[in-house]
Amino acid sequence: MKTSQRQSRNNQYYLDRLARERPDIHADLQSGKIPSTAKALDLAGIKPQRTPLQLLEAAWKKASAAEKTAFKGQIGCSAPSPNAGFISPSSAPIHVDRRLTPATLAEVQRIMSARGLKMGHVMAELGFSRLNVSLGSALSRGWKVSQEMIDALEPWLRHNAAVGR
Repeated sequence: MKTSQRQSRNNQYYLDRLARERPDIHADLQSGKIPSTAKALDLAGIKPQRTPLQLLEAAWKKASAAEKTAFKGQIGCSAPSPNAGFISPSSAPIHVDRRLTPATLAEVQRIMSARGLKMGHVMAELGFSRLNVSLGSALSRGWKVSQEMIDALEPWLRHNAAVGR
């Protein structure tokens, strides 16, 4: 009887995958042109590094109520306004280093839900193949998107801003 085991995702696994999929980046890592394995894996798109914002969000989820209150006091945070939510792309960036902001991710999901859209339909509206998984990966895993995706997403968000409000 065959038992299925989950493959180990240790450093050696990722180094082997880097050598196989991106030998150019692997060579740069070996020669010291790229300072770390994490940076090389990020450049290759194999294992994106978490942004400072993503690290803060993870820490926030783990913080106790007392720690959250103390932190809010340290940064001078006041109670959110009732109109808090998505900020128009014309007044704030929708991405940081080509990773969509949490507000942008929430807005895309809100629009999809309000319009009953699936990811393939959104991709088609943005002018990409319905089979392109880049936006879905950004939504579910926080992956970077192309500049072309950002350029298409900004007017789409503006056009759909009033949907379901």
